[in-house]
Amino acid sequence: MEGNEARDVGRPGPPVARPPVDPDIDGDLLSALVDAGPDALVVVDEIGTVMLVNRRTEALFGWDRDDLLGRSIEVLVPERARDAHRVHRTHYRADPVVRPMGDGNLLWGRAADGSEFPVEISLSPVGANDHRWIVAAIRDPSNRLESERNARAIRHAIDTAVDGFLIAEDKTMRFTYANQEAARMHGYTVDELIGMTPLHLAPDLDRDALATALAPLLADERPSVTIETTALRRDGNTFPVEVHVNYPPADDYERSRSFVAVVRDITDRVRSAEELLDSQAQTRVLADRERLARDLHDRVIGDLFGLGMMLQTAAPLIADAEAATRVERAVAGLDHAIHLLRDTIFDLTSPQPAISPRSKIQQRVAELHDRLGHHPKLTLSGPIDDLPLDLVDETTAVIGEALTNIAKHAQAATTDVVIDAEPDQLTITVTDDGIGLPGGVIPATGGLGIANLNARAAELGGRCVVEPAEGAGLTLTWTVPTASS
Repeated sequence: MEGNEARDVGRPGPPVARPPVDPDIDGDLLSALVDAGPDALVVVDEIGTVMLVNRRTEALFGWDRDDLLGRSIEVLVPERARDAHRVHRTHYRADPVVRPMGDGNLLWGRAADGSEFPVEISLSPVGANDHRWIVAAIRDPSNRLESERNARAIRHAIDTAVDGFLIAEDKTMRFTYANQEAARMHGYTVDELIGMTPLHLAPDLDRDALATALAPLLADERPSVTIETTALRRDGNTFPVEVHVNYPPADDYERSRSFVAVVRDITDRVRSAEELLDSQAQTRVLADRERLARDLHDRVIGDLFGLGMMLQTAAPLIADAEAATRVERAVAGLDHAIHLLRDTIFDLTSPQPAISPRSKIQQRVAELHDRLGHHPKLTLSGPIDDLPLDLVDETTAVIGEALTNIAKHAQAATTDVVIDAEPDQLTITVTDDGIGLPGGVIPATGGLGIANLNARAAELGGRCVVEPAEGAGLTLTWTVPTASS
């Protein structure tokens, strides 16, 4: 056990013989230089006895130098760490080199009043006239640690923000910083983003477009600019973004300036705007539908009904039997037209829920059960739900026309409706087991219902064929290309 190490570190020891000072060095100058140092300086001998301290040591630890000289260095170490400190100090004596103490771990010092505070210590061995000492330069890192804590808090706040943050060097435009949200939204790690540029992440931006967008910042004309563009994820998917870019001035220590970008994913906002536009468009459509329904009801139906009444009154006065028959057919046609108009008005004024094409067709067939007097059999094949909306509307109209004709004229007990959606064409086949046509002859034009079906098919580049069914009744085949819709 070495002599001074065995002493109570809290009690002064006997006077210590001071090592001789080189007479060529002025003692006052040496003391002034040591006291002027910004760090606390403590010089100990090989067994850890304090031989010299400066004024910064007195201020940092709260000891008067006269009370500190001659004590063991462990008096400045918290009690819980003194044994470990003796071990490290003894090992250092065996291989003294200039190095920091603690291997990067936070060290603690103990003040005269027993309080503790963090310290950073650098060790240096010195020797003269066969004497060896160890110089400990001690610094209070409290301000630096506080700054680091604040920086970590700021970084944590930025990393947990809902927006992406990117910093890019102004000359190369390469990212020097990216927060976790920027990495997440683009599908990269933070390390992978570092070194990229905006051109890696924004497929719609080229160099000229980027330069144009940033020009007001470079010219100090505006404090910030906002860019709306499309961002590219690592997996190849894209999403809309709004980027707010600032160009803060450089301070005296920076060699160049940087752009600071706040990136916000605006997918939800864009979707909401599109939904609003759709809603406004739907509102306009509904208003138009209601206006059209009023016009049809108040003007067209009334005129057609009046015309039918006039013809019906005039029919008995016509002597020519064929002419009278034609008038009766005209009256029946007007009645049919009025019926279709009433159905159309009902459709126009009824709520239009968002249903699939398949459900819409099934619903239209179900609406005609009572009119037919039986339940038609419906068969759907092919990608019905992929049909364009306008062609779905045509399909429901054709079904309504065909089944209405069957209800009025066919006296059928069964009806089959087959709708086949193929990649290039849509075919609707309606077959009934009714009475068919007199003599089994299909007229070239048919009645008003068949004429309407022919006209609808012709407008879409298709055709409508009516022919006798096997056994009894008729088969209507309505075929149109899907590409024309």
